[in-house]
Amino acid sequence: MSKLNALREKIAAKMSELEAVIAASAEAGEGMTAEQAASFAATKTEIENLEATLKAAEDVERRKAALAQPVSSGLRSTVPAQPRAAADQGGKIGRFVRAIAAGKGIAREAAHYADSVFGDAEIAAALGTQTGVSGGFLVPEAISTDFIELLRPASAVMQLNPTLIDMPQRNLTLNGFNNGASASYIAEQADIAKTAPDLRQVKLVAKKLAALVPVSKELLGSASVSVDRIVQEDLIAAIAQRSDLALIRGDGAQDTPIGLRNLALSANIIAANATVNLVNTRTDVGKIILALKNANVQMRRPGWIMAPRTEQYLLNLADTAGNLVYANEMTTRKTWQGFPYALTTQIPTNLGGGSDESELYLVDFAHFVIGQVPGIRIETSDSAGYVDNGNQRNAYSRDEVVIKAVVEHDCGLRHAAAAAVLTGVKWA
Repeated sequence: MSKLNALREKIAAKMSELEAVIAASAEAGEGMTAEQAASFAATKTEIENLEATLKAAEDVERRKAALAQPVSSGLRSTVPAQPRAAADQGGKIGRFVRAIAAGKGIAREAAHYADSVFGDAEIAAALGTQTGVSGGFLVPEAISTDFIELLRPASAVMQLNPTLIDMPQRNLTLNGFNNGASASYIAEQADIAKTAPDLRQVKLVAKKLAALVPVSKELLGSASVSVDRIVQEDLIAAIAQRSDLALIRGDGAQDTPIGLRNLALSANIIAANATVNLVNTRTDVGKIILALKNANVQMRRPGWIMAPRTEQYLLNLADTAGNLVYANEMTTRKTWQGFPYALTTQIPTNLGGGSDESELYLVDFAHFVIGQVPGIRIETSDSAGYVDNGNQRNAYSRDEVVIKAVVEHDCGLRHAAAAAVLTGVKWA
C-alpha cells in the first residue's frame, strides 16, 4: 500500500506542476509561451506514465486481496465485508462522512469502519485521534485542504484565486488602503513634504455557513466508491452555491458576509447603457476596467464574474460583417478582455424595473481577502428533523442520515477600489 500511496503522491505533485503552469499563463493574461507549452506537455506525459504504473499496481493489489479472507467491520451495516482496495483519493470527505455515519458518532467505531471497510488508513487514523462531540467531528487539516481544492472549481469566487487567510481566533484585522503615499520634486535644501497613505482597517469576523444534506441509509451502506463522491459533491455544491451568493452580493444582514456588490466603492458602481449593441458593450466594459486602473489597482489577479446569460451574449456577439467578436478568446482561453472569468447563477438576471437586468463584476482578486476558520465540522444524525422546501421531514421515519457540514469565513477588500460592478446589464 505504501508503494501505491507513493505513486499517488507523485501524480498529485505533477498535477500541481500543471496547475502552476496554467496559473502562470493566466496571470500573464496571455496564452502559454513555447517554454510553458513544452513543460506542460512533458509533465502531462509523466503523469500518464505514472497513472499507467499505478493502474497496474492497483490491479495486482486487487488480485492479491481477492485471495484474502474477508474482514468483518464489527458494525451493524448493510455492507458485506469487502477485501481491502486502494483508497480513492477523490472521495476523502465522502469516506470521512460515511465512516462517521456508520459509527453513529463514536470515534472508535468510525475509525474501525474506515479501516476495515474502506481500507483507508489515513481517515481511520484521523478519526481515531479525536473525540466526536455530540456527533460532530472537526475534519483534519489534510482532508480539509482536499475539500478546499475541490471547492475551487465549484465556486466562481474561488476559481479566480482570492487571497485566503486562516483566522483561528475567528476574527482578524488587516490594514487596507484607499490611496497610497505621494512623491514630489523639491528644490535644493528644501524640506520634503510629509505624505502618508490613506489607510483603513479591514475587520473580518467569522460567519457560520452550514450545509445540510439528507442521504438514504441504502446509499450510505453501498460499497461503491462512487457513493463517496456523491456525498462529497453534494456537500461541496451546497457550500459553493451559498458562499458565492454571500461573497458576491451579501449585504451583511442576518450574520452573512458583506459581498463584493456592497464592498465596491460607490464610484465603481456603473450603469450599463440601456441600448444593447456592440459599441455600447465595448464602451461600458471600458468604463469598469478604467475604474480599477484609474485608482492605481495593480491588477495582479484580475477576473470577471458573470451570469451564464452574460457569457452566452458575449459568445454570440458579432460585428456588422457577422464575425464573432469574443468567441475565439472565450472558448480557447476562458478569458475575456485578457482576464479570466467565472460563471455563477448567484448573479441574478431578473433585476431592475423590468426584471430583465443582471450585473457584471471585475475584481482584482489579489485584494479580495477571504478569512476562514481552519477546518470543517461534520455532523451526522439518523433521527434529526430538517426542512425541505418548507416541509418538515424526519430522518428516522424516512430511514435517512442527515449530514451537516459547517464552515466559517468572512471577506473584505484590502483596496477599496479593487472591485467594480456594471449594473443594469440587459445583455441577452
